[in-house]
Amino acid sequence: MRRREARGSRSERVAARSVERHRSGPLGLPTGRAIVGGLLVALSVFGVIALRRSADAPSSRTWLIARHAVAPGTAIGADDLALAAMDLHDLTQSAAFDDPADVIGQIAVNGLGEGELVQRGSIARTAAAPGDERRVGLSLDPADALNGALVAGDRVDVVSVPSGEGAAEVIVHGAMVDGIGGESDDSLGSERAVRLTLVVATEDEARLLVDAHRRGEITLIGGATQRLGGAA
Repeated sequence: MRRREARGSRSERVAARSVERHRSGPLGLPTGRAIVGGLLVALSVFGVIALRRSADAPSSRTWLIARHAVAPGTAIGADDLALAAMDLHDLTQSAAFDDPADVIGQIAVNGLGEGELVQRGSIARTAAAPGDERRVGLSLDPADALNGALVAGDRVDVVSVPSGEGAAEVIVHGAMVDGIGGESDDSLGSERAVRLTLVVATEDEARLLVDAHRRGEITLIGGATQRLGGAA
């Protein structure tokens, strides 16, 4: 009788261990979901490390900024400028300067704040004497007028683009947009031209602008963020 009880107890213990192994599964083998989760965590950690290294890496290119505040209408000198390393968007790069020779002697149209990035729309070649400014009305294709993305007070450069051979040339720097409108094509329900008024510094610039417009050779370019009043 005792042998049967001992044998029964041993059988019960073996069965219990078998059930326990079945519940817990093979030891040391992670599930597929756990593997995928671990990979995602590792990738996110590597991404954070890469971003931090990119942010900490010094910029390899320098751009001109105002060393101190420059009053509107002031001729910019070498002492007014400094070079600062920074990363700029491609559009902003096209309106910025990295060579002091391109800026020294030009006029701070609306003034510059200390540390402000010097951009094409914020400077001009000459200061306008009282009464010298001229207003010129233009009607341009949207593609030649920044797709109409202009407001009164914006500063633009006017480029003459020859219809035949020859390189494009900036004929007016820092012209101010005084007003803007559009002409609608009723049959198509779309805008076919941009009408705007530009204020230029001198009568000579106005004459150049009128001649180029009559030949249909005008395109406007502007800084990415410049607005009248020095807002960047």
